[in-house]
Amino acid sequence: MESSWKPGRLLGETVEEDSDGFGLIVLAADLNEVGPKFGRLWKNAVCRVCADGAANRVHDIEDKDGDLKYIPDIICGDMDSVRPEVLSHYQLQVCHLFI
Repeated sequence: MESSWKPGRLLGETVEEDSDGFGLIVLAADLNEVGPKFGRLWKNAVCRVCADGAANRVHDIEDKDGDLKYIPDIICGDMDSVRPEVLSHYQLQVCHLFI
């Protein structure tokens, strides 16, 4: 059986129904450079993980983009880079922390 992965489809408005889904791991990079592609990736992912300080980046986009809620499923790391107010915000949401 042959299989192929076509990542370009992940950037569509919706992921095709025959897709197995994908997880998104966000690192502490400048997400503003990604633009609307980030929102599409976030919306289409079945699991969203922020690595430590990436939670700050996602939270900052959420502040600017009031109509979308970016709540990660998981934040992992030693939490030394996450701002206290961001960590408190996500702790109130349904978000798992792995330290």
